[in-house]
Amino acid sequence: MSIPKQAFFVYGEHHTNPVRDQGLQNMEDFKRLNPGWNVQLITVENSNQEHRTIYNWNKLAWSQVIRYELIYKYGGLYSDVDVLFYGALPDTEGCSLILAVERHGGVVDAFYAAEPGHPLLKECLDKSLEWCKSKMEAGVVEFTTADMFNGCGVILFSQAAKRHTAMDFVYEEQIHMTEADFGGRFHPENGVGLLPFEALCRHNAANWFGWHQCWGSWRPLTDDGKADMRMEACIKTS
Repeated sequence: MSIPKQAFFVYGEHHTNPVRDQGLQNMEDFKRLNPGWNVQLITVENSNQEHRTIYNWNKLAWSQVIRYELIYKYGGLYSDVDVLFYGALPDTEGCSLILAVERHGGVVDAFYAAEPGHPLLKECLDKSLEWCKSKMEAGVVEFTTADMFNGCGVILFSQAAKRHTAMDFVYEEQIHMTEADFGGRFHPENGVGLLPFEALCRHNAANWFGWHQCWGSWRPLTDDGKADMRMEACIKTS
């Protein structure tokens, strides 16, 4: 089995807050840099309607569930729309899983790829659905960012990745390779390809493929109208 050349970009707010021009450009850039890949924008309208109740409850939680489900069911690549691309993805031959990793060892849930049916995605899908269901049944209308990260977000994904790969994600050689070292193809360890990939403001010259701009439109606002980056801030459903 191999990773299909299909890329899914998920955006939960499209019908009320359409993808900004930069997001559309990011998808076009990925397509241009990676010929032969089929690129799809996934919104609530063209996704699994069984999860509409989650969408109506919290759009961010919905986007987590949908990204896990898409890659688990169909295989391929997932990306947030706010990922800026300026380099080609290395050849995925020999990879059953591709993870974007920061140099301090964090695994990013904004960009990854896998073959269909990968157990990492199955675990994340099952646990995120369980978390959403338990919150909705309890009548929860807001929750902390940390709770969401642990229940269905990046911490859940990163911890599951470490269990399924047994990698430490700090000293793995692939993470520290340059574009020249890659030479246009992954060097997978036990089928796992690792891509150097910094998030937020940690864009640097060693990061040659792309980086997560993280618009953070889902984050609550501070009193002066700026996105609140505190972990304890609540994500409201309204």
